[in-house]
Amino acid sequence: MSGAGIETRTIPPGRRLCYGFGAVATGVKNAAFSTYLLLFYNQVVGVPALVVSTAIALTLLLDAVADPFIGRWSDVTQSRIGRRHPFIFGSALPTAFFFVVAWFPPDGLTDMQMGVWIFALAALTRISISAFEIPATAMNPELTDEYAERTRLFSLRY
Repeated sequence: MSGAGIETRTIPPGRRLCYGFGAVATGVKNAAFSTYLLLFYNQVVGVPALVVSTAIALTLLLDAVADPFIGRWSDVTQSRIGRRHPFIFGSALPTAFFFVVAWFPPDGLTDMQMGVWIFALAALTRISISAFEIPATAMNPELTDEYAERTRLFSLRY
């Protein structure tokens, strides 16, 4: 027991490493989307940069609206595996699927249809990665009551 009467739980190194490793998916998605998405669709596929950048900007707006709902939903969820784990486990396959499909646009679409495609796949990817990242980040304070231990976990994640 610590001086404040709060139970102190030290996280085992393996669990700490797993928690930190969870940020890899978000890092890959962020690097790919911020560096290559506009370049790929504009230079490789041939969609005007205005269409691509507008689609990407709209996904950011949608993500800004969806994130609080995901956070609240994970806060009030009750399941036998916990309130955060259904989101963490359930988002893995959709995130991978939407991320991969985003790089394989269908042939024969007009520029506007391609903009809708980019928006849809980028938005689905962002929402599904948010369904993982928000509950995983919110789980940190639930793993330990100790400030230094939470800080170590966050340092591994970021």
